[in-house]
Amino acid sequence: MALPSMYFQPDLHVFWDWSEPWMAGWRAVYLTCSTCNYPMLGMFFSAGLMGLFRAAGLGFDDAVFRYRLLLAFVDGSNILLVFWVLKRLQVRRAAFLAGLTGVLISSWAGAALWGQIDGFSQFFILCCLAWIVTKNTSARSWDRYYRLYLAAGAALLAGLLLTKQLTIFSAASIGLLLLADVVFHSRALKPFLLNVAVSLAAFGAALLGWDLFLLLKPPYAFHLVYIWQEGIFQSGILSGNGFNIWMLLGRDMWSSAHVPILAGFPFTNPYLLGELLFLALSGLLTLSLGLFAWRRFQNGETRLSPEVLLNFILYLALINLCFNVFLSGTRERYLYHFYPFILIAWAGLASYSRLFSARMRLALILGSTFYGLFVLQILNGVEIRILPVSATHMLLSVIHLALFAGLFSVSLRYQELAPNIRRLFKAGRP
Repeated sequence: MALPSMYFQPDLHVFWDWSEPWMAGWRAVYLTCSTCNYPMLGMFFSAGLMGLFRAAGLGFDDAVFRYRLLLAFVDGSNILLVFWVLKRLQVRRAAFLAGLTGVLISSWAGAALWGQIDGFSQFFILCCLAWIVTKNTSARSWDRYYRLYLAAGAALLAGLLLTKQLTIFSAASIGLLLLADVVFHSRALKPFLLNVAVSLAAFGAALLGWDLFLLLKPPYAFHLVYIWQEGIFQSGILSGNGFNIWMLLGRDMWSSAHVPILAGFPFTNPYLLGELLFLALSGLLTLSLGLFAWRRFQNGETRLSPEVLLNFILYLALINLCFNVFLSGTRERYLYHFYPFILIAWAGLASYSRLFSARMRLALILGSTFYGLFVLQILNGVEIRILPVSATHMLLSVIHLALFAGLFSVSLRYQELAPNIRRLFKAGRP
């Protein structure tokens, strides 16, 4: 089958179906379309853009071809943003690394080729990072325009949340980065509170302003609440064709995640255990990063250094990997927001420590390739499956569990979590 026809038909047919109620009146789209379950910007990037092609008189096949060309343009823009971030962080061979990120199968199989809008989510993540990195690595002072900078950063963060529900994990990571920027810049309680207030006001206005125009089912006042409560959410199943650790149980991936692993002990179900594991491990990562950044703050730094920024990008990547490995109901494309950022962080931090070895970078590239092939073989007209379906899922589960264990260990060791906790307790003693 020719490459332009190779895409995931169900998703594109959904977008085509959504475009009809969208064009009939986007303000009422959540009333007239019971299956429309993306946030507002996500609806525009899917139903809205397809609706423009429909309005131009194009049929489904022609509209899909042009739509995916637009998605490919977004993917290309993302590679330029990766290059910009690498260059600003003074990472060696920035152009080569950005190009490598772009050609890896994991970077394009689940986006433009698939026909999904995750490239738009990636665009907002990279715009947020580029904005914060540029400010912190610029030679000029941003003091005069700092609150305008914060408002723009908060608006970009809101834009990220308005693309897809999946972005909640990346948005939380970038929100923490923006908060760290405020802490480092303010260095006193009053300016800190004022800067936080500006950030929250801009974030709230950009996130909730849409609801002033939308028509929603009562009692909903905000469309995001409707999306999260009424939209399709798959955490109740074991796996939505993803490869979390629960695939190793050997159960049907579409079975309930609420069935206990140990009979008679309801709290041993994958749904609850997955949430507990994710919260515990992401909590340790957050604590480690926080103490690492706090030490730099105590040294009098008023900007986030490239090293600190790279550690926040490492954190962003690990949070995305962590939920894919441990939460139930994950999908096959959810790792899309992991590999580009772990490669950026790994390449940059290799200049600071031997812990970020070339051997592990090779393992990451191999992992991304295997994962990309897994996504690629789902598309119609492609058949590259080597192992049975269940064995492939299990192998990918083991690979990414091992990757998480290794990356988790390196992150905590480099950030000196244990020594920092000891210093914290010593500082608190009389």
